[in-house]
Amino acid sequence: MFYTDSEILAIIGQFALSGIVLGFLYDILRFIRTAFATGAVFAFITDFFAMIFSGLVLMLLSVDTPTGTLRLIYIISAAFGMILYLITIGRLTAFLAGAVAKLVFCLRNSAKKFVFNPIYRFFRFIKQKSTSIFDRLHKKMKIYKEKSDFGLKKGLSLLYNKNNNKMSKLCQNGGEERNVIKAKIRKKA
Repeated sequence: MFYTDSEILAIIGQFALSGIVLGFLYDILRFIRTAFATGAVFAFITDFFAMIFSGLVLMLLSVDTPTGTLRLIYIISAAFGMILYLITIGRLTAFLAGAVAKLVFCLRNSAKKFVFNPIYRFFRFIKQKSTSIFDRLHKKMKIYKEKSDFGLKKGLSLLYNKNNNKMSKLCQNGGEERNVIKAKIRKKA
């Protein structure tokens, strides 16, 4: 199927417009990365997925359906539209993203200074006070335990001798020989 010159120009314009839309979508990702100061790993992942998405969209749109051929002029016009967008409007959004990044940084520092630091100091104060209370209780309990031992009677205890051959003797049940350990009772010193 053959196109006239005006139809080809209209298709090239449509692809340039699709390139502008793809540039706008990429610009949104770039704005988020810049405004919230994400790391290099997040930047790589978003760039990678944006590249895959753009490639798939351009591949699907640039295949000429009746003939099944890939039109390189369509991909070139879409790339031109994306570059045109990034050079013109993309610079303005990059400037806005930088301003928003500064605003987010100031808000984050203000929240840290006026909200998170007082909460942290409050919980640190609670921890210090509870630690000192429990330390004092531990010392008092130790003193109380030492004072409470003096009045108890010294009880009896069993003193076991070591098992040796002198203490072996023959048991009467079943005729088996067993070792018997002698024990004597003594008072605690």
